[in-house]
Amino acid sequence: MVPLGLDRFNEAGFFAPDGQREGVAIMLPKAFSIVFALAGVVTDENGDPLPGVDVKLTGSQTVNVLTDSQGKFRFSNLPTSGSYNVTVNKHHYTFGTSSQTFINPATDVNAVFQARVNRHAISGRIVKTNGAGVSGVTVELAQSPEITATTDENGFYSFPELAAGKTSSIRSNSS
Repeated sequence: MVPLGLDRFNEAGFFAPDGQREGVAIMLPKAFSIVFALAGVVTDENGDPLPGVDVKLTGSQTVNVLTDSQGKFRFSNLPTSGSYNVTVNKHHYTFGTSSQTFINPATDVNAVFQARVNRHAISGRIVKTNGAGVSGVTVELAQSPEITATTDENGFYSFPELAAGKTSSIRSNSS
């Protein structure tokens, strides 16, 4: 018994048993690929590229890369006969979808991930020596003086929705 091989296909690309030139059973596509590339891009909530994202490929192959300055990554020469999971991660960021799976991809694949920087709040209270809150005090972030808050009637202030990963110091304009 002779195993089925490419030598069993006639000039037109049709299966021809025992070298026959007539009678067709199967037609192969002219450009059949056994490898593919899995590429992609990671952007932030503004659609800007996000460099330095950890991109992990697992499944039939295991590889780790970081996105480049354009937020792009690429895994090349992967066998099409496999299962691949791509996972993204970056400190201080949350991803809408942090992984995508591709099973037996026949052609090159493009994956897109979108991240949002985590947000935090800084809040506090300004009080007199007797513990009573001081109202009407303007408080600012030392690194960003244009961002201010004013204490309420009980001396409380808050800076909501500050981007994670930055150091902030608070100062007041009252003595």
